[in-house]
Amino acid sequence: MRTAMWRPPSRYLIASGDQREAADLLIAADDEFLDGGAAATYLRLAEGLDEAPVRADPCLAIAMAAAAGFSGRPDRADRLLDAAEAGLTGDDRPPRGWTSARAAIGTLRATFGPAAKLAAAVEEARRAVELEHDPTRDGYVISRLTLGVVLAGLDQQADALALLGAARRGSAGRGCARRAGVHPADRRRSARHVPARRGPCR
Repeated sequence: MRTAMWRPPSRYLIASGDQREAADLLIAADDEFLDGGAAATYLRLAEGLDEAPVRADPCLAIAMAAAAGFSGRPDRADRLLDAAEAGLTGDDRPPRGWTSARAAIGTLRATFGPAAKLAAAVEEARRAVELEHDPTRDGYVISRLTLGVVLAGLDQQADALALLGAARRGSAGRGCARRAGVHPADRRRSARHVPARRGPCR
């Protein structure tokens, strides 16, 4: 498993106190862990870091939030997204494949956020779609896929179909999009916001 090559270096760096280098290694390895089904392992490694590097780098907090969501810890994902948002300065580097860190945060909130915050999550997902304007990037596909699934669950079929069509066109020729801590393939029914009576849709 490819993730095995990342685990010892991450642990050693954390144990040695080299928090910054460990954080950089984890950011670089998020795809390998999440796409390899090792989200819980990624989160466990990242939680070995102090709070300071997590709060200092929204990309790390975003990747950890995705890992928390995909390992069944949406409450932890929500807190990590709060930390990521608090760390934004306006000129932040976006996660790999995205135009905007804020768009990645909004998409994850729509995917894993609590049902009580559904209205706010939908608005954040709409904003993510506006921010992700480059169809060559994975964020363009994932933001539209996420909002499309959520709107389908709310019976807004016309808007949902338009967004899902745009996601499909954006992903054509690139294979299944990946993202920055965000899995498009499963979207966890984008998630728990989509009523159970509706069919599922990373």
